Amino acid sequence: MLKSHPKSSKLSTSQTLCSAKIQPPGVGNRIFPCERLFTQLKESLTEGHLWIEAPPGAGKTMLAAEFLSQNSIQTAWYELDSLDTDPVAFFSFFPQAFSSLSSISPAAFSLPELFPEDMLGLPNFSRSFFRQLFSQLPGRWVLVLDNCQVLPEDSPVLRLLVICLEELPVNCRAILLSRTSSPPAFARMKISGLLQVLDPETLSFTRNEIGEVMSLYGLDPQQERSLDYLDKMTSGWAAGLTLLLRECDKIPDFQDQFDILKQQELFDYFTEEIFSRFEEEEKKLLMLASLLPEINTAILDQLHAGLLTRQCFIELSRSNFFTYALDSRDTLFQFHPLFKDFLRKKADTSLSAATLISFQEQAANILTDEGRIEDAVDLLTRAGSLQKSMILIKRVGSRLLEQGRFKTLLRWQQILPLHLVEKDPWLLLFFGNAIIAFDPPRGIDALKKCFALSQEQGNDQTTLLACSSLTNAIINYFSDLSALDPLLDFLEQQLNPETFSETDNFENVSIANSIFRAMVLRRPTHPDLDAWLQLVIKQGGMRPALVTYPTFNRNVVLLSIFHAF
Repeated sequence: MLKSHPKSSKLSTSQTLCSAKIQPPGVGNRIFPCERLFTQLKESLTEGHLWIEAPPGAGKTMLAAEFLSQNSIQTAWYELDSLDTDPVAFFSFFPQAFSSLSSISPAAFSLPELFPEDMLGLPNFSRSFFRQLFSQLPGRWVLVLDNCQVLPEDSPVLRLLVICLEELPVNCRAILLSRTSSPPAFARMKISGLLQVLDPETLSFTRNEIGEVMSLYGLDPQQERSLDYLDKMTSGWAAGLTLLLRECDKIPDFQDQFDILKQQELFDYFTEEIFSRFEEEEKKLLMLASLLPEINTAILDQLHAGLLTRQCFIELSRSNFFTYALDSRDTLFQFHPLFKDFLRKKADTSLSAATLISFQEQAANILTDEGRIEDAVDLLTRAGSLQKSMILIKRVGSRLLEQGRFKTLLRWQQILPLHLVEKDPWLLLFFGNAIIAFDPPRGIDALKKCFALSQEQGNDQTTLLACSSLTNAIINYFSDLSALDPLLDFLEQQLNPETFSETDNFENVSIANSIFRAMVLRRPTHPDLDAWLQLVIKQGGMRPALVTYPTFNRNVVLLSIFHAF
């Protein structure tokens, strides 16, 4: 009947992460241990959790990593990214951050299962989830949440992080790193003193500290002219200081040249100066590496043969040039966000479009083979390979809908041109179902287009799925259920409960449930009603995900009891 897709028993199925998200950056040879800041961190963490706010390049991440390393504190590290705006993705990935704290694999943690109906009560589910997770972790430890600024202020995940902090064991702490100030969701914790704040000015090096950093680079801090210049130019900004000190032989000549430059301009200028000294092949390697979600030397070796890839990144990491090792084997690295942005801009202007597209498509193929479909889709959309990205989206669309990962689908929907989406019934189906959770009228409109287009193209599979999706949407959102009648007529004409597949993949379950629900509401004496009921039971019972926002119609409320089967 319908194609079978791999079925997930729960939404928050734990996924294996590359360690870029869950490892603190390695510490290079020229990291300055700032005792003033270490003391402030220690005092703040005595009072509660800590939010560190500072612009890019201020040294937030390295400060936290060096402080925890110097004090031999057990650490769970988690770097937030765009995927974490989807609560289901967050719950899937987050337990991996604690792999170093327990002898038990994160996949073996005993955690509550996230089902679609839990999306209506995320705060309650998340409290239970964090409570059970933390109860399985021994000892004292610190949780670091890096890159918090990627979560919009209206993101539900921000509220989940508040609950996470509330549920941390009393002897454990959290450090949150962000380019922006703490959002309103954390206001109560700040007022109560449970969340301390380290402001941007605090992270700026003092004049004396700049002198100590100079010593790390072999400069005499007693050279007042150089010290004055560094203090004036950088205002204690860590990234600018690092770059200027790499140009230490030119410092006297730079006086007054760049008084009006902003931090990003300063960074780009000096990075360009240093970047120009690399060999051409090394430049190309760095630019291409910046396009990947993280720097995996094994992947780069497959894509960029002929260069000592691993050694190049080891040297950059050891010299603390905005490149950090993430594992002890020196096979996984990450760029500082400022450096990555610089390299990506260089790649766009220095490499041919054909080279960029080819590299990203080949990298996407490797990531796809590793099961990292979302990273592969992001690479392909950035490369402009929209048709290939659409193929991957259609490959995982059913699974993401089943897992309730609507935000991920919507992120892709916003990237793809509307004219391409409206010509593809599968994309209309997936995006329409995802949109409904947030904007029912617009989602229903997309499903209507899918239904019409599928009939026009003779695609029986998407026609049935669009019809069943519309049926469920009308039940969930409309008070006038007469709109069900033509849809139910169509489904009755196409399907027979006696021959319909009992396979419990998401598509078959959706269709069977929609027919049964519609019959209960519009044709309760229909002779096939009992047969559809028995089929629903065999497939596992009424799925709560299909009764997401029921109206207060008595019959609709009665339907919800069938999830018990």
